[in-house]
Amino acid sequence: IPLDDLPQVWSYLYTTAKAAGEDHVTSIEDCDDDEDGGVAPMAGFGCGLPLSRNYASYVGGRLELNTMPSFGTDAYLYLNRLGNAQEVVDGEMGYANLPTRLILPRTG
Repeated sequence: IPLDDLPQVWSYLYTTAKAAGEDHVTSIEDCDDDEDGGVAPMAGFGCGLPLSRNYASYVGGRLELNTMPSFGTDAYLYLNRLGNAQEVVDGEMGYANLPTRLILPRTG
């Protein structure tokens, strides 16, 4: 992920995926695992990273990206393995307002 694009990857519907007609494979390294060598049909909608970060936050974890130009991007998912974290629920402003959080006690 280029450094300039890193802040945008957390926005819903931001994508760098090519349109279906633009898929052009020039070498075996560029080929996906799909049978036709193209882009997976459900890839590129721009919801994967933001949803993953919200799911991780909900269970008391976090998702971080570290990118190094010309080398690649590493994704780190941290989850509480003890199981004693409380679910985090956003305030009345909705999911877009991540800094405002309400912590509810765990029942059961």
